[in-house]
Amino acid sequence: MSDEHDELTIEEVSWPEERFSEGGWENGVRDGGKAGYLEGFHLGLEKGSEVGKELGFISGCLLYWKTQLKPEETKHKAIKTFASLEKMIHEFPLENPQDERLFELMEKIRAKFRLLNSQLETNIKYNPVIQLSF
Repeated sequence: MSDEHDELTIEEVSWPEERFSEGGWENGVRDGGKAGYLEGFHLGLEKGSEVGKELGFISGCLLYWKTQLKPEETKHKAIKTFASLEKMIHEFPLENPQDERLFELMEKIRAKFRLLNSQLETNIKYNPVIQLSF
């Protein structure tokens, strides 16, 4: 006795690897998209944190120098560099992480910070390895 549900159709028997590979492809694309999103999210979180720490360090140095520098005793070039660096940090696009200029602007801020260090005859350097814990 044969039941009509027990019979396989020609489509089911022929080319099973095509059916499985199509399903596998779709699953792979879906899973790859999720993995890529998570990887990108974590990389963005890491890089954003690094930029934020460095900007915070430089801003902290500027705040310290602002309390310690006496305009009458500081070279005019250093005062101009200080104001320029302060403006660059204030205008840094923190709200737009997709801004293509971020790394270029960060390099300019680093260069200006090194210049100010030189003009003030200090040797303050950012060390990203130092981890603060509370």
